[in-house]
Amino acid sequence: IEIRKCAGCNELWAINQLRTEFYLRGLGETSGEGPENYLLALSIAARTYALYHKVVTGGRNTARDYDIGSTATDQIYRGYEYEIITPRMSSIFNKMRGVIVTNSEGDAPVTTVYFSDSDGRTRSGKEVWGTDRFPHLQSVKDPHHVSSHCLGHCTGMSAQGAYGFAAKDDWDFKKILTYYYKGVKLVKAY
Repeated sequence: IEIRKCAGCNELWAINQLRTEFYLRGLGETSGEGPENYLLALSIAARTYALYHKVVTGGRNTARDYDIGSTATDQIYRGYEYEIITPRMSSIFNKMRGVIVTNSEGDAPVTTVYFSDSDGRTRSGKEVWGTDRFPHLQSVKDPHHVSSHCLGHCTGMSAQGAYGFAAKDDWDFKKILTYYYKGVKLVKAY
């Protein structure tokens, strides 16, 4: 743990410095229940999201000198205690250690944003953020949604949809990820 005082903003921060795999074990994005392929897809998306911001953007909050926050603005992180509470999730996440989603050339991680539930389709990065920077974020049908409106930004992988594809359609994690993120490769980065 690093304690840091913000220069000029009068805030005190506690920054938990962790290797990516240890960080993922404390991720509070799910309970760790459900189909294994859903959890495998989530682990790869979460790992890629964290590494994308570390490697490509230099961090989600460079002004405050940290890579990823611990709230729903980034990814919900609950810490080591959550790893103890959800041992199945940690075990499944470990199966995909180092696997990330990259661009079609396989040389750079892409932003693998995800959200809770859609209204029947996801949105493209262009539609939501008005930019062409994320060609892998395209609108797709999301047949396993349970909501009548988007819960989250509605871009990238729908958690409810990924869960449904794994549970009801028996999709594996690769098929789930390449459905929600277009023109990408899965590679073992480390």
